Amino acid sequence: MNLDFEQLRAVTCGAAYLHEDGDGIRFFRLNPQQMEYYRQNNKGFFDKAKTTSGIALSFRTDSSSLFLDLTLEKVMGRSYGAVEIFVNGKKLNALCNFDKEEMIGNFAERAYLGGRHTVKFPLPVGENLVRICLPRLIGVVIHEIALDDGAYIIPVKPANKVLVFGDSITQGFDCLWPTSHYLEYLCRELDGEEFNKAIGGEQHAPFLVECRENFNPDYIVVGYGTNDWRVATVEAFLEMCRSFYEKLAQYYPGVPVIAITPIWRADMEAVKDLVHFGSIHEIEAHIRQITAPYSNVTVIRGYEFIPEDPNMYGDLRLHPNDAGFTHYGKSLVSAIHKM
Repeated sequence: MNLDFEQLRAVTCGAAYLHEDGDGIRFFRLNPQQMEYYRQNNKGFFDKAKTTSGIALSFRTDSSSLFLDLTLEKVMGRSYGAVEIFVNGKKLNALCNFDKEEMIGNFAERAYLGGRHTVKFPLPVGENLVRICLPRLIGVVIHEIALDDGAYIIPVKPANKVLVFGDSITQGFDCLWPTSHYLEYLCRELDGEEFNKAIGGEQHAPFLVECRENFNPDYIVVGYGTNDWRVATVEAFLEMCRSFYEKLAQYYPGVPVIAITPIWRADMEAVKDLVHFGSIHEIEAHIRQITAPYSNVTVIRGYEFIPEDPNMYGDLRLHPNDAGFTHYGKSLVSAIHKM
């Protein structure tokens, strides 16, 4: 039994919409208004918006097998990616375009081929919970997903919706396995479905909030700051940051907001002489001041979330690898417990 477009849409978590064409079905995490804005204004950001960060398929079925036919599709500079398949909470299989034994040191800028992957594997007898997690830094085209003829399929989604805004770190640079990312830990804690709007290189972006989603989130996560510190003037940052939180209050009044300030980066001293701010900690101070009037906003300091070790970073300086993101996720959950 091949799953049709409507069945796939019903079991998809974290996507703003799906699109079917002659190649197959693609998944988009930004809504059409957001995509169109980037298409018209920033080609690089538009390409980054095509990645499937935070998107997963989740369902219960009594099928005795699962068939996947999909293409891993490079859509931006980073070209590695993996699809993880979990059954009843345990990782059963994965499709990737890299050799995990080689992904050490600075692997971020290496080139990896996409390509088509076809696999069929058995499922345990009885009802199973299947979760298929899509890559964070490339795109996916689904050509076919099939279950046994006559098998049932029931969508399974978390209780809460988590709307996420942020930069490359929050998008998932340089996370090899999608479930290693810090948002995976956070969303498990919140029983949340991740709707990831983060774009590598982006700063506080009020227009993304203005392109309102077609749902009311239960939580909002904000992970901006390091790009603001690197490229914005103090005046421009203050204007964008104030506007961003004003828009959140306007479009999503009262929704709990978790604002995470920048993590440690190994190139801080090298970059500092080129920025308009002084220390990166000034970003945190400004965010705390700007959000102080909003009782629903909780600012969490991210700086100590990852050890000050370049080996925790896929590019050895800025973007965490899977080990770094694991520290990040566990530290964030611990911080939330202390709130």
